[in-house]
Amino acid sequence: MANKKWKDIRPELVDGLGGEDVVADARLRNQTYIDAHRLAERRSALCLPQAEVAERMSITKTRVSQIDRGEVSTVDVI
Repeated sequence: MANKKWKDIRPELVDGLGGEDVVADARLRNQTYIDAHRLAERRSALCLPQAEVAERMSITKTRVSQIDRGEVSTVDVI
């Protein structure tokens, strides 16, 4: 089996997934989950209550709880 270079196989894989827009959306969604996890870790490390973080971010405590659990549907809050 010959070694293949990423630049040679990527276009076919991207097309199979639905195109560059789909890949870009997946990348953004992945980064959003990472950012939410980091936010939850930082809040915990600083011993900040969810209510205080919610107030600072102008969102509800429920939304902070959702972010802490990884329930992230949009990038806007993060």
